[in-house]
Amino acid sequence: MWVYVACVGPARVVDLRDFDVAPGGEIRREHIQIRCAAALRGHAAVLHTGWSKQWGAPGYFRDHPYLTADAAQFLVDCGVQLVGVDMPSVDRAPYPAHRILLRAGVPIVENLTNIEAIGADLFQIVVLPLKLDGRDASPVRAIAIV
Repeated sequence: MWVYVACVGPARVVDLRDFDVAPGGEIRREHIQIRCAAALRGHAAVLHTGWSKQWGAPGYFRDHPYLTADAAQFLVDCGVQLVGVDMPSVDRAPYPAHRILLRAGVPIVENLTNIEAIGADLFQIVVLPLKLDGRDASPVRAIAIV
């Protein structure tokens, strides 16, 4: 039940496009810290890397940027309620960012698109997962209310 509460509420876009993270590159703690560390407590952090524009490219699933373990821990330490990303995953095997976020009770929403269309740094996020018994993930309908 906790996931439904965490999936509705205030959110902040963390615009990381200026860092021009290379394909397969790291999203580090410093990237997030420079943008808005103090303002994340109690919010969903929606990381906007621009990677969603690569949809359909051969390396979309293989070469996406990823969160370092330190960046994931930083988000937890900042008190985020949810982490959303515009790439197919927050990390890669052996999945340290997944472990850190999920152990802290922070849901992960992957493959978001059209983040630039939100047009504001602050908004309300609504992420509606399907109720699937015996599963640890679900497709969602994600919307932003500005």
